[in-house]
Amino acid sequence: MFKFVTFVSCGALASTAITPAFAQDATTILQPSTDWLLEYGEDRCRLARMFGEGDDQTVFWIEQNGPSATFSWLTAGGVVDRLGAIHKVGVTFGSFAEYEVSGVNRPSTRFSPRMKDNPSSKMAFTLDRFGEALRGNGYRRGKRTDAKTSAETEDEQVIGLDPSDGAKIDFVDFARSERRIRLATGNLRDPFAAMNACAIDLYEEWGIDASEFAAIAEGPKPKNMRDIARKIQRHYPRDAERRGEAAIMKLKIIVAANGSVER
Repeated sequence: MFKFVTFVSCGALASTAITPAFAQDATTILQPSTDWLLEYGEDRCRLARMFGEGDDQTVFWIEQNGPSATFSWLTAGGVVDRLGAIHKVGVTFGSFAEYEVSGVNRPSTRFSPRMKDNPSSKMAFTLDRFGEALRGNGYRRGKRTDAKTSAETEDEQVIGLDPSDGAKIDFVDFARSERRIRLATGNLRDPFAAMNACAIDLYEEWGIDASEFAAIAEGPKPKNMRDIARKIQRHYPRDAERRGEAAIMKLKIIVAANGSVER
């Protein structure tokens, strides 16, 4: 199910797609070319938007598989073309250092020694007509250090993303060497709230009370992750492994209070 949602922000639908800005750091700004599209998927929530036009057309989305204080994100198209590569890219959500993440698309070879020996292995990801994509998890590095007001303290009861965090983010920057590309997302307070509503709805579809889930101090964790990884490797397509192709697999498991798997 798709839901179109519009979040009003200054210059959200500006006629100029590319704006030269801040001569001192040569930042290229890509303005939105569509409204936000919120997709209520069968097993995930995705909030997506297009930026720029022509060769600079860029897609950016955030995803969640349920109520969470963070999300995974992906971008592809003009922003990646302008950066020139998908490695060693710094990503900043808003103008706060605490939202900076690094190591985007870094290869993961922890459980794959054969792929480690393959020089072509790099966790690259392509997206339909957009080509190579950048992806990552989260939008904050380290713990929150700013003091909260009483109003923000009330927001702590929110299940999922913190709208007060979203209120501090109105752009996403991607930087590599001297190049810096900015997606003018607009304020993310309302988009965060929309994602929360979708994620809670997703849990209700599974018969899970989101408020009870949020009250759990720590969720279940497998103690034999290495054994699980080895079992997956035994069934990994040999041709894909030879080419150094990696994949992300997500499993949803509902665990009872006694540790047994219900579904």
